[in-house]
Amino acid sequence: MRCTAAVAVCSVDFKDKLDNIVAVCFNKNEKFVNMMKESFEYFINQRQNKPAEVIGYCLLCFIVVCAY
Repeated sequence: MRCTAAVAVCSVDFKDKLDNIVAVCFNKNEKFVNMMKESFEYFINQRQNKPAEVIGYCLLCFIVVCAY
């Protein structure tokens, strides 16, 4: 699980960097925001091991750990 957690963290970091690029370079243009969102979803769901599920699981674990 450690490797998949690292992939999840890297994916979230990558998405954060993309969001920053859209915010700074394109002034949060709605078309660019939607395009980046849809492109990232497509990118994430191309993997056979479903990284979206791994990211969701890691976020759930993080929330549970923070709650206690």
